[in-house]
Amino acid sequence: MTMLAWLSLAFVVYTYFGYAILLRLLPQSLRPEGPSATSGEGLPSISVVIAARNEAAHIGAKLDDIAAQEYPVDRVEVLVGSDGSTDATDEIVRSHRSRPRPFRFEPIGKTAVLNRVVAEATGDILVFMDVRQQVTHDAFRRFAHRLQDPGVAAVGGELALTDEAGHETASGVGVYWKFEKWLRRRESDLGLLTGLSGALYAMKRELFQAPPDDMILDDVMIPLSAARRGYRLIVDDQIRMLDRVAEGDREFRRKVRTLIGNFQLFAFLLAHPRPFPAALLFSLMSHKVCRAVTPIALITLAVGSLGMEPGLGRNALLAGQGVVYGVGAMTLTSGGRIRGKLPSVCTTFCVLNAAAFVALLKFSTGRYRTTWK
Repeated sequence: MTMLAWLSLAFVVYTYFGYAILLRLLPQSLRPEGPSATSGEGLPSISVVIAARNEAAHIGAKLDDIAAQEYPVDRVEVLVGSDGSTDATDEIVRSHRSRPRPFRFEPIGKTAVLNRVVAEATGDILVFMDVRQQVTHDAFRRFAHRLQDPGVAAVGGELALTDEAGHETASGVGVYWKFEKWLRRRESDLGLLTGLSGALYAMKRELFQAPPDDMILDDVMIPLSAARRGYRLIVDDQIRMLDRVAEGDREFRRKVRTLIGNFQLFAFLLAHPRPFPAALLFSLMSHKVCRAVTPIALITLAVGSLGMEPGLGRNALLAGQGVVYGVGAMTLTSGGRIRGKLPSVCTTFCVLNAAAFVALLKFSTGRYRTTWK
C-alpha cells in the first residue's frame, strides 16, 4: 500500500507540476513573426467557417465582429452552417449586411457541419470560429502573417476568461486557465502543441483533413491531423478572444463533454496510431492522457494512504488530501463567501477531477452523445 500511495502521488505531481517544470527547462525555439504582409492582392483569401445551433442571441454580433476585421473585404468569405437551429439564427444570417453564405442542415452535430461547410470554402486559409467570443480586429492579418511560414499548419488565438465587468479573471477556473495558457504557449514554442482553441484558429486549407463526423473535439482532431504529418501548430498570444466565465453547472457540463471528447480521441488514435511523432506523443500523453486519468490516481492515492502503516508519511498524505478536498468542498458549499487563491485552486482541482471521473464513466458505458442538445 505504501508503494501504491507514493506512486499515485508521483503521478499526480508529474501531471500538474512535473510536466510544466520539464517544459520550462527545455530550451526554447524561436517563434519567427514572419514577414509583414501588406494589404491588397498579396494577402491570401480567407474563408471563415462557423457552425451554429440556436445562436440568435449572438450570431449578429459575431458577424459584425468579422466585418470589423482589418482585412480587405473582397478577400474574406463567411460561411455559416446552421445545425438544425429552431430559433432566428438562420434569418439573422440571411439578412446580415455582410452577406455571409448560409447553409442549413438537419441536426447532425458540429463536426459534421464543419466538414460539409469546409467542402464549400474557397479561401487559401480556413478560419474556424465559435459564436460567442469577441475577437481582436487584427486577427485575420496576424493569421496571414503567421501562415506564411511553410512549416506552420495552423495558428490559434488566446482565450481570455472575463468576469461580469469584462476584466480577465484570476479566480476559480481563471487560475487554471492561466496555467493552461502558459502550458500551450510553451508547447507552441517547443513544437509540441497538439490542439488549438475552437473559439478561434486558422489553418491552411490544403492541409485540412475531415475528421469523423461524430468527433467531439474537432479543434484538436483537425489541427492534430496536420501536426502528425510534420507541420507545427502555434499560438499567437496577440490574437485574443474574450469570453465570460460560465456558471458552475454549465462549466461542469462543458468540462465533462470536453473530457468525453478526449477519451473518444484517445480511442481513435489507438485505432489509427500512425503516423505519430514521438515528441507529439510525449506531449499528448503528458498533457491530455495524464489529466484524463488523474481521478484513478487520486482514488489509488486515497486507498494506498489509508492502507499505510501509521507514521509521518501516512499522516502527511492523509492531511494533504483532507486539506485539498475539505477546502474545495467548503468553498463549493459556501455560496461564494469563501474567497482567495487557495480555495479557488482547491475547488477547481476538485471540480476538474470530478468532471474527468464522470466523463470516464459516461464514455466507458456509452452514455454520451456527439450532437448538440
